[in-house]
Amino acid sequence: MKKISRIAGLVVASGLFACARGSAELAVCPAGSTGPQACARDSAAATELAALLQPGNPSAEIPLPAVLAPEPVKTGVLTVYAYPPTFPQDWTSPKGMLGSMLGSEVKKQLYSTKTGFISDFKEPGTVDDNYKSAVGHVEAHVKCTLPEGGLYDVWTGMVGRKMMSADIDVLSNKKLGMGAMFHAFVDGYLANGEENIWRLVNYTSASGNAPRYWEQEIDPQACGRIKEMVEFYSSFHYKPGTTLAQLEALPPEKIFYFDITKDPYETYLARRRAGDKTPVGAVCASYSMALLKITGKYDYSIDKQFRSNIEVSEKLIGGIPDETGKIRRVEISDLLFGELGENWTYPGYKNRLYDSYDPQHIWQFIGEISDCSWGGPSCTPAAREWHDKNKSRVGYIVQRAGVLLPYAHADRKIPSNFRMEGIHVK
Repeated sequence: MKKISRIAGLVVASGLFACARGSAELAVCPAGSTGPQACARDSAAATELAALLQPGNPSAEIPLPAVLAPEPVKTGVLTVYAYPPTFPQDWTSPKGMLGSMLGSEVKKQLYSTKTGFISDFKEPGTVDDNYKSAVGHVEAHVKCTLPEGGLYDVWTGMVGRKMMSADIDVLSNKKLGMGAMFHAFVDGYLANGEENIWRLVNYTSASGNAPRYWEQEIDPQACGRIKEMVEFYSSFHYKPGTTLAQLEALPPEKIFYFDITKDPYETYLARRRAGDKTPVGAVCASYSMALLKITGKYDYSIDKQFRSNIEVSEKLIGGIPDETGKIRRVEISDLLFGELGENWTYPGYKNRLYDSYDPQHIWQFIGEISDCSWGGPSCTPAAREWHDKNKSRVGYIVQRAGVLLPYAHADRKIPSNFRMEGIHVK
């Protein structure tokens, strides 16, 4: 059984919990809201939030963005890229979900040649030439003019967690079972630089799917806010060789948690207040959505289209009191092979809501809007409604290899026929 738990740990490390989970909004935003002020709880909060979003606010802990280069950018853009799981996933039950994730992880371990890269942190790494993702991924690229006139140009994305020991502890020692979905892991990891490019270019899908993107026009003020946010989260970067014990020894405010219960947009705003020590956390999709939100152009009317949710019975969650008052312990083997894993909910038990920004859903809705732009077959009623309301500022475009070539420094070249479909939003 220990061996099974270790295998399941691999599923957790690189599969389900690697990036699909996002966090629920902390503020209630009315349909059609497009600016961050619309998410404030009242007029006083809106005033405070508007002030916090101004670059140079004296109460902010993050310094003003510096001028990086004199090159001007006529129209700044933030591009959010998304792609779905390489292999179909079964979410009908915990057993189905864990089994399909495990199958994906086994297939991911097949030998592949590698593409090398050097991150923005000056650290080397590799990505498989037939890169596979168990749950999909979301990352971002921003190229824009800063308020001072300089160019800001960066690739960034949360790539999940790095330490298998953290998963073994949660699943084998603490026996949290599906509680691992809600656990605050201390080894959240941000990837800045060309690693993000090679993940896109080398992504392999059993169905032949390709990444898609949402390209949002932004102004210099929004550019400055994005830079501040990226630099804030980049400050939590830990070097290769850092141990789990070293991360666990840090005070909570020094940790970038991999955690679905923390909203990276809301907690970032909180931390900008002088003296605030609110812990911060994210997963890949919620991090990229936070970048879009800080521009002031996130459209909360379609927020639900980017998310997935499911009720999870506390019977499946270890680390909490059971019906007798004892701390519940849930074996992964019981979820994979026993009756316990046959249902998400059970009569007589409370449920916890799994509510997430989902790479699959983001990728799918972008495709549906794209189809609405040119009359394609995947244009759903929800996508049609949004497109028709915004068609004066939405265009369907295709990105080819040339867009990525300037950022690729590895010895391997981006295929000249590489292309991604997406939308451009003014």
